[in-house]
Amino acid sequence: MKKLLSILNVQLEEQSKVSLLFAQSFFLGIFLATYDVAAHTLFLENFDKTAIAKSYLISGLVGIILTSIYSRLQAKINFSSLAISNLVAIAAITALMRFGFETTSSKWLIFTVFIMMGPLNILGLLSFFGMMIRMFTLREGKRLFGLIESGQIFGMIITGFSIPLIINQLDNISNLLIASSISVVLSLLFQIAITKKFSLETTKKAEDGSTAKKANLGYGILFKHKSIGMMALFTVLTMIGLFFIYNSFLQVTQERFPTEEERASFFGVFISTVTIFSFIIKTFVFNRLIKTYGLKISLLILPILITIFTFIAIVVGHSFGIETDSVGFIFFFLLIALSRLFSAALKVAIQDPSFKILYQSLDEEVRYDAQAK
Repeated sequence: MKKLLSILNVQLEEQSKVSLLFAQSFFLGIFLATYDVAAHTLFLENFDKTAIAKSYLISGLVGIILTSIYSRLQAKINFSSLAISNLVAIAAITALMRFGFETTSSKWLIFTVFIMMGPLNILGLLSFFGMMIRMFTLREGKRLFGLIESGQIFGMIITGFSIPLIINQLDNISNLLIASSISVVLSLLFQIAITKKFSLETTKKAEDGSTAKKANLGYGILFKHKSIGMMALFTVLTMIGLFFIYNSFLQVTQERFPTEEERASFFGVFISTVTIFSFIIKTFVFNRLIKTYGLKISLLILPILITIFTFIAIVVGHSFGIETDSVGFIFFFLLIALSRLFSAALKVAIQDPSFKILYQSLDEEVRYDAQAK
């Protein structure tokens, strides 16, 4: 009888964890979708295509700085406080940027909103995924991570398809940032509930009985670790390829959709479409792919497809032209959009889950620091 009650308590605790994390993930999905649409739409309305590459460069540098700060704080304070403070900061920054539109019409504010898109998204997800790998063992994670992350997927799908209806009721696209800020606050409430109910300072159910140690290793020392070094190199090379696709995608979208409302509607529907593809691949393909071919082959799919799509786009653009009045522009636009669609979907559906498995296989002493860096 005691054994039965013990099993029942474990199952109830697991269900409670999954429910709270699912809800938090859902509101993070709303934040990601609304902020993404607002940032891209405002940027393309106020800047020409020559500013896209520079903006991504600055955004990347800001991201490195913020994640380095996050990594240092992770080694100095308990994770529960860090996770809550992280969401408070994201909500406050988003709200302040929206409030800025009430006091100024400067393009620098729009530029700031755009370059902060990547860093804020990364910080939100980094904290959330860090919490998941603390709450579950490797075996539990393989079984539950997909279910938990489906909350984010549903949040993004619902929000993306709602954007064309929502923007008709808005005076300004920047008002989407209000929804972004509110969704982070709601996510914060679930974060507080989780930290009160569960311990996040160690892997509570570690299979070997070990406890997580805080570490803040230097980049040089950390990347001497063979697995971490290979993961870092793979990430850098993949992002270089994705950068060219993202850059081309924004340029042709700016040409294809001349008005702010058209762009916002397109971005909303596109985000939902990418998310649906990601969900289908993650649900029906990823596990079978891992079991049949293993992690190495699975991770190679994204860079191979990026290379193929990039090569085809170069040939098409060179042959038919990429100006809006050229015969092949629509074909070129569809090709670039498909490249963006598949690259984004495969990154979310295959590369990210594969990396989560690799993170959990690392020693706990370096796992969380490696994830942040």
